[in-house]
Amino acid sequence: MDLNKLQSNAVYDKESGALGNPVSLDLLERTVTILVDEDETVVADLSNIELVEIVGKLGEIVILDGDVLLAGTNKYEVELQEDGENLVLYLLNEQYERTKAGEPFGKETLYNLSDIASLEANIREIEVEEVPTVDFNIRVVRKIEDGEVTYFYACNNKELEEVDLIKVTYIGHMILEEEDYSRTTVSHDEYLEMIADEDFKEVNPQELGNYVLGMSPTTINSSEGTIVKIDTPSYTHEEEEGDFCQECGANVEDIVDCLCDCHPSW
Repeated sequence: MDLNKLQSNAVYDKESGALGNPVSLDLLERTVTILVDEDETVVADLSNIELVEIVGKLGEIVILDGDVLLAGTNKYEVELQEDGENLVLYLLNEQYERTKAGEPFGKETLYNLSDIASLEANIREIEVEEVPTVDFNIRVVRKIEDGEVTYFYACNNKELEEVDLIKVTYIGHMILEEEDYSRTTVSHDEYLEMIADEDFKEVNPQELGNYVLGMSPTTINSSEGTIVKIDTPSYTHEEEEGDFCQECGANVEDIVDCLCDCHPSW
C-alpha cells in the first residue's frame, strides 16, 4: 500500500467492514484509525486495509471507487480505470452483480450527473440478502388446508424453470386415495412465493413415510384391491446414526425407499 495516498483517499477495513477517512497512523503498531462518521472511529491493522480512491464528486458529494449510484430504478457501480483518469459505470442487478458496462468517461463528467443520480453506498458496505432459488430435483411438500394434510411431490423442470406439483396418492404398491392423476405446474417464482407464504412446506421424505405408517390399515388398499394391514416396523432410533431395522440392520431413514426383506409391506 502506498502510505502517501492515505491522507488523500478513503480506506476500507476488511475485518470490521469499516469504510471512512484515515485520521491517524501508528507505524510502530502498524495500525490506522478510521473515522467512520462524526463520532465513530475504528482502529484497524494495516494488513487488513484496502485503499479506496476518491474518483470525483457527484455535485457536492464525494464519490469513491466502488460507490453505487441510483438513477430511477437502476443501480450503477462506479469503477476507476487503470489510467487513473477515466471512470466506467456498471449496471447492477438486484443482487448487485454487474450485468453491463458503459463507455469510459472523464471524472469531470461525474459532477453533472447529480441531477439524475444519487449515492446509495459503497459496494463494499452493501450486504446482499441471499435470494432463495429452486435448485432441487424432487422434493416432498406438505399442504395443510382446513385441517386436512396433503402431500405432493414437487418435481423441478430446470430447463423450463417450472415446478410440477403432483399429489401423492400412492407409494409403491400402497394406494392412499382412489383419485385421478392430477398435476399443477407453477413457475419457479410462484413456487418460491408459495413456500414463503407457507401455503406449502418442504419436508423430509421420512415425514411422508411416517404419515403413511400412521394411517389406519383400513384406509390403505393394495394395488390388487385387497385391504392390507400395515404393521409398525421395529426399529431403533439413534438421532445421529439414523433409523435401523432391528432384525436386519437396514437403514430405514427414508421409509419410502426401504425394501428390506423383514418388512416386505413397506
